[in-house]
Amino acid sequence: MQPFFLIEWDSSSLEWIQEENPLSVTNQDMEPKEVKIIPSNYDIADFVGLSLSDKANTLMDGSSSTTYRWYTIGYKRGYLYDEDKSPATPNQRSRSTSLFIFIPGRLRW
Repeated sequence: MQPFFLIEWDSSSLEWIQEENPLSVTNQDMEPKEVKIIPSNYDIADFVGLSLSDKANTLMDGSSSTTYRWYTIGYKRGYLYDEDKSPATPNQRSRSTSLFIFIPGRLRW
């Protein structure tokens, strides 16, 4: 069974499924499935699932861009002119970011 991922920002969220552990590779297309962003008017055109980032000051990101770091998790610095915010999506910055991972069969209620 594939893990279900959820990122929550100040005013939006992104959910998807990806097979590979995001800490196992750097800057790779993780071929995410069932990608959904809420609200749906945000741009997720270059989202490739989470993997380790090759960008300075960022643990993981989900961008195919070699220049920008969108969908960041574990960042040390904010984004350019918004130093107190993280780069959430290409058209959104956020003061807070939370990552949730649900692995089917690993959690019992």
